[in-house]
Amino acid sequence: MSYTNPHGQPQGAATRVTNLLRQIIIAEIVAINSYQNHISNSDISEINQVWHHIMVNEKSHYIIAMNLLRKYDPVQYKYLSNSQEAMPGSAIPTTDFSGTESVSNSGAGSNTNTNSSASSGSRSRKSSGSSSRPQTEIQAAKPVYDKYKILNYLREDIKGELEAVILYEDELASIQHKDVRSALQKIIDDEKHHAEHLTQVLLKHDPDPYEG
Repeated sequence: MSYTNPHGQPQGAATRVTNLLRQIIIAEIVAINSYQNHISNSDISEINQVWHHIMVNEKSHYIIAMNLLRKYDPVQYKYLSNSQEAMPGSAIPTTDFSGTESVSNSGAGSNTNTNSSASSGSRSRKSSGSSSRPQTEIQAAKPVYDKYKILNYLREDIKGELEAVILYEDELASIQHKDVRSALQKIIDDEKHHAEHLTQVLLKHDPDPYEG
């Protein structure tokens, strides 16, 4: 069973400060994933820029809450320390995604390998000759963008920001730790700003009037 409500924020049943922080982290993950998904399904540059700016802000909220969780949950901090010791930066392998095999720059062996690879490729092309069948080039389908879906995404995001404010203000009322309260108030203020920013973008791009 998912801890989050469908298309919404965490259920809000936690009472311990550590679990209240976990609720914030969950909510921020929901927001980050939502903004990333909406960016990938939109071709409106201005809206995408706003989404990306807010998504970066949500990632900072994630780290703020995670650092506080590590402070107040010694087991969480222990596993952070253990992970850093087990995976030193120098031991992390690098991966080349260029599609070519990496070749050493030193020694005669590297030149030999390069030449061998080149000649092998050349032989392969010659041997295929007339017997090879023409290859059909497969092109990826171009995404179809729908402006009205993009506007729906904006409204969903405004809803999510308002839900986050409700959740976080309820949490704030039950948290006594000054550093957590200060950080959470900053996050709440950011979420309120996000809701206003998204609303202004929505009003600009929605052809229908919003009249009070």
